[in-house]
Amino acid sequence: MLFSRACEYGLRAALYLSAQPSPAPIQVKHVAKELGIPNAFLSKVVRDLAKARLLHTRVGPGGGVRLAKPAAKITLYDVVKAIDGVELFSECILGIPGCSDRERVCPLHEQWGQMREQIRQLMKEKTLADFGAELAKTDDFRESLRSMAQVGDAVNLPAEAGVAVTGETGR
Repeated sequence: MLFSRACEYGLRAALYLSAQPSPAPIQVKHVAKELGIPNAFLSKVVRDLAKARLLHTRVGPGGGVRLAKPAAKITLYDVVKAIDGVELFSECILGIPGCSDRERVCPLHEQWGQMREQIRQLMKEKTLADFGAELAKTDDFRESLRSMAQVGDAVNLPAEAGVAVTGETGR
């Protein structure tokens, strides 16, 4: 995985919320059930997204979770930043301390630097609305989001990158 499990769940939940026809809050347990995500885990992720002001939560009758602003105003980068932070976009892929452009360059430094920048740019350009619209074109939007966990363990980079990133991030 390129992102932590929590970040994957956060992205899926945010996409799910962005596709809702009504801005009314939805209970977290409903979102968790729809997406096949453990409720307790999703609740923690929702707290992170709410703290980052990407989601609005309300407790009590009629409460739940909803996007805090329009889906077109929330980038995938915003969600990743709220949950995993932005270290992914600056760290060495091999985890070598001090690997940088000036010193202690690792064997994958140049290639990873280029891919890392492509990923960062994609995440900053694409909004929940962009991906929600793409997913909505599928026959079963909910099933697509639900199955992302099983199929999404390998994150395929653009074809020109010529590589797939897999494995646990440990975050």
